[in-house]
This record gives sequence, structure tokens and C-alpha cells, in this order.
Amino acid sequence: MSGGRFGRNRQNTFLEGFAAPDPARVALAIARSNQWTIVPDGNTALNLLGLSTQVAAHWIYLTDGRTRLYNLDGTELRFLHRCIKETAGLSYESAVIVQAIKALGKDQIDESVIRKLRTMKASREWKVALKECRYVTSWVYEIIKTIAGEEADHV
Repeated sequence: MSGGRFGRNRQNTFLEGFAAPDPARVALAIARSNQWTIVPDGNTALNLLGLSTQVAAHWIYLTDGRTRLYNLDGTELRFLHRCIKETAGLSYESAVIVQAIKALGKDQIDESVIRKLRTMKASREWKVALKECRYVTSWVYEIIKTIAGEEADHV
């Protein structure tokens, strides 16, 4: 897959060949071409945010479109038709954070996770995320407020 429907693969000079396509970028391209809204499933969100060290063989996205499976050079992209109402109205970035927090679970969120997530957005961006996420599950919102730090007090 060196060109094709999803654009050109990037040249990898170290390996003297083409780098594998980025599954997240391909998923967004598929969603765009089908006019779907997608949200990464919990484990996929953890991978996207660097909170999982496991190499994903399956990238799962929830979609308002049809259930579909794509094979991308040995990596599966799964699109599962689901009602994604909790993340409706959120930016893609905020939806990824919500899904990752839910996948980890309330008891697995420690100070190191909070610090890592905090560095992913500027404080003004966390302010926007807080406004967007105010209607998500309450414990998830409380964690987002903690991540945002003092910004939570000004929303």
C-alpha cells in the first residue's frame, strides 16, 4: 500500500523502504470519505494517547456508520456501529480523552496518568475540554477537572 486511496506512505530512510501507514490517520480518512463520526474505543484511545504500551493489532472505532472491517497491512481497523451519544458534541480530542479515562477506570487513574494527560493540552485547551465534557459521566468529568487543575475552578 504505497499510494492508493489513503495517500502516500512516508519514506523510512532507516529501513530503506516505506513506513507502515498510521492506523489512526487511515481511520479518520475512512470516516471522512464515508461521512461517519468516529470515536476510538477505550483501548484504541489508550494507544492514541500513549497510555498503553501494548502494540495494537486491532484498532477499534465506534461509529454512527455501518459496521465494517478493514485490513491494513496486518492491522485490523474495526468500525462498530454504536450509539455514541456520550461523546456527541465533543471534539475528537476530547472524545479520545473521555474514552481513555473510561477504559482505565476510576481506580486506575493515578498521579502519573494525570500528569501525562495534563501535558497533552495547553491550559486554555483544557478550559475548552471542560466545557465540552460537562455532560459526560460524573466521575470522568471529575477526573478531567483534576487534570485541568486550577482551570476547573474558572469554568
